[in-house]
Amino acid sequence: MSSRPRRPRRPSPQPLELQNRRPTSMKQLPLGIRLRDFAVFESFFAGPNAAAVAHLDKVATGEHREPAVWLWGPAATGKTHLLQAVCAAAGERGLESGFLPLDQAAEFSAELLDGWGDLRVVCLDNLQYVAGETEWEQSLFRLFNQLNESAGILIVAADASPAATRFKLKDLASRLSWGS
Repeated sequence: MSSRPRRPRRPSPQPLELQNRRPTSMKQLPLGIRLRDFAVFESFFAGPNAAAVAHLDKVATGEHREPAVWLWGPAATGKTHLLQAVCAAAGERGLESGFLPLDQAAEFSAELLDGWGDLRVVCLDNLQYVAGETEWEQSLFRLFNQLNESAGILIVAADASPAATRFKLKDLASRLSWGS
């Protein structure tokens, strides 16, 4: 008689921080990046992050209009899951969205973000990997402005708050810190 191994219990998630910032399909890239099928709001254990999850769901559905949202917290708290859930929810509502893990994209040129300003929802994970890189910061600044002008939204996740992230481009830091 064989027994099925028990799944290890997930530790309780540590709280995430969510900051709001003022001012149909997912964009495909040849990087081998795909949304995980299980990365939806319904499969996320919110725990102490219920307010952040509810807010992100409203952003994904278009109920909240903000130029940017900054999500931060330690590793393994579900930031990637939530960004992918935003893209999935936006796609279900016919809103074009894109997800890019910057830890995988940082080895490429910042021109990778060209054209992303045409999307309605852009989710960038692990912003800390490109913070301090002039070319990437200039590209992010242009993307922020394009999305803001076209009623799109930029949702970023990082391991630290905007104030603790080391930006070289002060205008980018300022835009991403609106509402602090």
